Amino acid sequence: MILDNNGFLRLLHRKANTTLFGTVCRQVHFLIFLLVACPNYGQVLPKNAVTTADYHLWGTLYADKISEKGNWISFTMRYDESPDTLFVKRSDGKKQFAFAKSNSGTFNGEHAFVSCATDGRLSILDLDQGKISIIEEVETYSFSGDGTYLIAVSRKANQRMLQVRNRAGLIVYSIAGVDQFRMNRAKDALVCTLESEGVYQVMQLTFGVTIGKSVLAESRNGKFSQLIWNADGQAVAFLRENRDAATGINRPVVCYFSPKHSTLFQLGPDTIPKGFYVESESASGLTVSPDGKRVFFTIRKEVSLAEKFGGVQVWNGTDAVVYSERQSVADVECNTRTAVWWPERDRFMIITDQSKPFGFLNASQDFAISYSTNDLAPQYKLDRNANYFVTDLETGQRNLLLENQSTELSASSLSPGGTYFAYFKDNNWWVYNFLNRAHSNVTRRHGLQLADCEDKIWPGNYRVAGWGVDDASILLYDAFDIWQIDLKVNTAVRLTRGRETGISYRIVPPVSSGFYASYFTGHIDEVVDVNNTILLSATRTNESGYFIYETNRSLKPIVFGDFLTTKILKASKAAVYVFESQRYSSPPKLIISKGKEGRNTTIYQSNLHHYGYAWGKSEKIYYQNSKNELLTGILYYPAVYNPERKYPMVVHIYESQSYLYHCYINPSLHNMSGFNPSNLTAQGYFVLLPDIEYELGNPGLSALDCVLAATKAVINTGLIDSTKIGLIGHSFGGYETNFILGQTDLFACAISGASVFDLAGWYLSIGWNVGRPEMWRFESQQWRMGKSLFEDRNGYARNSPLTFVDRIKTPVLIWTGEEDRQIHYYQSIAFYLAMQRLKKKAILFVYPGDGHALVKKDNQEHFAQRIEDWFGYYLKGESPKKWIREGV
Repeated sequence: MILDNNGFLRLLHRKANTTLFGTVCRQVHFLIFLLVACPNYGQVLPKNAVTTADYHLWGTLYADKISEKGNWISFTMRYDESPDTLFVKRSDGKKQFAFAKSNSGTFNGEHAFVSCATDGRLSILDLDQGKISIIEEVETYSFSGDGTYLIAVSRKANQRMLQVRNRAGLIVYSIAGVDQFRMNRAKDALVCTLESEGVYQVMQLTFGVTIGKSVLAESRNGKFSQLIWNADGQAVAFLRENRDAATGINRPVVCYFSPKHSTLFQLGPDTIPKGFYVESESASGLTVSPDGKRVFFTIRKEVSLAEKFGGVQVWNGTDAVVYSERQSVADVECNTRTAVWWPERDRFMIITDQSKPFGFLNASQDFAISYSTNDLAPQYKLDRNANYFVTDLETGQRNLLLENQSTELSASSLSPGGTYFAYFKDNNWWVYNFLNRAHSNVTRRHGLQLADCEDKIWPGNYRVAGWGVDDASILLYDAFDIWQIDLKVNTAVRLTRGRETGISYRIVPPVSSGFYASYFTGHIDEVVDVNNTILLSATRTNESGYFIYETNRSLKPIVFGDFLTTKILKASKAAVYVFESQRYSSPPKLIISKGKEGRNTTIYQSNLHHYGYAWGKSEKIYYQNSKNELLTGILYYPAVYNPERKYPMVVHIYESQSYLYHCYINPSLHNMSGFNPSNLTAQGYFVLLPDIEYELGNPGLSALDCVLAATKAVINTGLIDSTKIGLIGHSFGGYETNFILGQTDLFACAISGASVFDLAGWYLSIGWNVGRPEMWRFESQQWRMGKSLFEDRNGYARNSPLTFVDRIKTPVLIWTGEEDRQIHYYQSIAFYLAMQRLKKKAILFVYPGDGHALVKKDNQEHFAQRIEDWFGYYLKGESPKKWIREGV
């Protein structure tokens, strides 16, 4: 799939390789080989391959929760065609409970578990007695912090009712007419909005030995909304509806209440600058600073966008950001402002303006960083650079903080104590101290290798790992290890020893409390206490696992080996861990690790029926491209394999895929890009996933070089029929497919999805998902040209499928989504029209209601069947279906 603006797939791809593989490569550089099949592989007891009719049996395992002492775990099996099922199981395996139509729940200590089904039925499981009680029509629920009370909002007689139950399940308090409620972080109090006989209220409940009740605000003129607590639960903010009697337009009032002082403050419309009003529709709502002294919110202009983005469009050649992209963010840039209010000081200030419309607060929310994407010259990169300005909210003074700094998320971090802003510049990490306004380079003197330069076209860094207690230090990653930099004396300590073993260690982030969200916060990393145990993930090529970093700087393994291990959960009050483990030929299972020796025991095996079917195996292959670089690929064997015969093969391409080696893949009709290796191996195909090494300026030729080398390496083993090989790719892989077909006749058929056909045409186009020109994808991202079209016209032509379409002899099935805004579906139509005009075999599917990937189930099912038909005809000699024969 093509990268979106978050660059997620780029990061996933980068982290897939480690230098251990390089060590292996050096040891076997003289040998190009394919691992030979085990002689006994075809001699097992006969089993039937999976058929389409069996696909519905498969589900996907999701670890959900672990109780605080680790005595119980919950997990979900989710299905394409059947209701999801939530399981609760005792960690010794002796008891298990199931909840249909549920996919998540909450433990209340070791004694109760609650889950809400999709139909609104709330199930309360008594873990001691095994009894389940039901509450109907529940919309939301929560436990009090000490677990004494269950709070649930349900609909009764056409009104919403908040009910508080004790541990025995008895209702001890109820409130009718509740609209919404919000717990504080400690969960020892909540606030809720309600209405009764035309009177609107904000009420607070406190939970202790008894339940306390108090009314914080009351109104007959409009309801209350958008409740939010500050971090320590000592202040709460909300909005009060305030409709103009003449116009009926709502101009909300911002309210603030401090339970500590029992005082209600209100910021009326008269304080807001003329022509603006408080935004009440924003999903992000209000924010209260951690110290409870400041309230942040959005104000909106009275006028519409027609002022600036109505009528004739003006695309100015000097614009840093083109008209279409500015239009996509125009509401923020032109109409909204972020404001702050000090209730107890009766002070109000606007933080952002049209010149600096974007920004974020530091963690203590007493400084703001703001910027504009229009200040600098046009840039053709994934994340633009900008000039950063810092505003001291106490004084209102705004000063230049940084010039020409990357806005990429991984290039900055805010310390959780609010003292520092860290940023990556010139291959070093710097920190800015908000209090003394000083910049310090904290890594240059230590010579750390912090730049992630595996792909020269995407320079980056290994990110911030976290911050020390009280902002005393910053923790940084290099390719393998975690470093701690003391910010007072600027000393560096390497906490792990991954470089020596080729293992890459990363800190497992804690599960978020999710107690509130802010619309104006930056990238705040977690506190990491190196004087306490830390949970680490570990990877090395296709090995993975978890370790415990102990206070004496030693590492204790929980699990590590040649398999894929993910989704670890830790009990909050015990050294008990639950994680998932899988291999391609073994479905995911839940493993629990506990005890002083850390014994690992399987507590649940998903998809047990898998073992009743014939299933393929995966092997690594090694091959060399034309530059003698040793590369890796994955070869999947047919489910029912006979070493005495040769088989057809499907080659799937998309950059590097060897990190998928241990991924178990459910057979399914519901695949967003259509490709599913388990479907194909069950249908009697070998499936090859080759890695591709790219040369700057030659993305198409690099793909051709590596894909042909990998395919020929498999052909040389004698396992496959060299006349029955298919090629398939989606998005960037679709582009690679289109290009390769114009260079070779090796493939008997191909499938290309949501692809680029004309490089120059796409370079000079707009990505309409955000209105941004697509030039950045070529000059500094996935297309890896490294230059503009006008600097390297020959290079763009040399790597464009359009240039060589007349050479294509391979039948091609093309597909795209009619709503694709990532790669416009006109590119697929252009490919089809070229093939039609040249009288070559091509069929195009344009799926209505879908975009860059197939999301609608009926479209997924349609395409899954067409893939089977297409490969069946061209690679297995089956009779052509009518749609292939006649195009209908």
